[in-house]
Amino acid sequence: MFSDSIIRNLKPAEKRYTKMEEGSYGNGTLGIRVSPNGNKAFILRYFFRQKDKLKTIGKYPKLSLAEAREKAAIFAKQLNDNIDPSKTPERAIECIKVKDLCQNFYENWSVPFKKSHKQDARIIRKYVNPVIGHLDLTDLKRFHIKQLLADMHETPIMANLTLALIRKMFNYAIEEEFVEFSPAYKIREPYKKNVKDRVLTDKEINIFWNCFTNVNERPRLDKSTALALRMCLLTGQRQGEITGMKWSQIEGDFYLLERVGAKNSLPHRIPLSFLAKEIIEEAKEFKCGEYIFPSFRLKKNRGEKMNISTLSAACSRQLKFTEIPKFTPHDLRRTATTMLASMRVNKEIISALLNHKESGITSIYLRYSYDDEKLEAVNKLSHKIRETI
Repeated sequence: MFSDSIIRNLKPAEKRYTKMEEGSYGNGTLGIRVSPNGNKAFILRYFFRQKDKLKTIGKYPKLSLAEAREKAAIFAKQLNDNIDPSKTPERAIECIKVKDLCQNFYENWSVPFKKSHKQDARIIRKYVNPVIGHLDLTDLKRFHIKQLLADMHETPIMANLTLALIRKMFNYAIEEEFVEFSPAYKIREPYKKNVKDRVLTDKEINIFWNCFTNVNERPRLDKSTALALRMCLLTGQRQGEITGMKWSQIEGDFYLLERVGAKNSLPHRIPLSFLAKEIIEEAKEFKCGEYIFPSFRLKKNRGEKMNISTLSAACSRQLKFTEIPKFTPHDLRRTATTMLASMRVNKEIISALLNHKESGITSIYLRYSYDDEKLEAVNKLSHKIRETI
């Protein structure tokens, strides 16, 4: 039999688990479900019309053990009257629509915790709500989701992102006890991801530097954009981190990337090689604000942060005038990484340079920044690029 002390002493595990009382299984057995984050909820396990079922009664300690037993007794009476307790949920779940869940998830989870919340809003508005938003949560089935994804065959990447968002929303719904299970569980991604492997050759790097990003050769390309593209190759950083670089965050041989500017929300010391410093010196020619590579796209935006899409657009536009096959700014990051590996730079140094987030117990105890090693690596890279161009 449960007691408050027994329930309080139940510790979270790596995976969610359930502990049941001994009792009459047919008329319902009281249990407690413990989540990895430490949340606890009373559940009722019962047998109805030859089916094994679970019903969430309420969260502990908001719902006391005595109150949980009272509710379990009410449900047991319903079972005796041949009524399925899952059809009389506490939160009138039949009234909750998919669109209501979408709004709840977006406001209470996506906006506070996700940098990509605007993308979530767009997916919900354009793909989810028009197709399944009108359905009750209890009426949403796997085939509804699979049909929604099948109809997105012309946008396969967005279909995969939509499935990922639906999964996340229903995991949230389970945690908040809107539903007992996820209809998206074990639905496979509808479209295979294309693993990108584009790396620029030495010849292409020469063309990229001397023609592609040469503003004298390409008058439609402004110098700020050209230098930002070169900086992507020299540092191996993400394009959003390059376009957000500020003069105030340069400290000697390093650029200090703040948490808010990093994709993974980790602060990062970006080493500046001798070629990177030359680019920063060139950027002083058009200095007009806090950003090293400001926007010159529109008069009203001059001096402000360059839009991340500017670099991708410049690549697409300039490809028409060069011999280089299609590539993206992110391919410059991959090229830099590959060149570092070819020069036998240690994988740990490359990972630190790329600001990849470590996992496991090592990430807790390893606090060495590898600053000297990173600086040595990017200088090796710059020497290699200078030889190439």
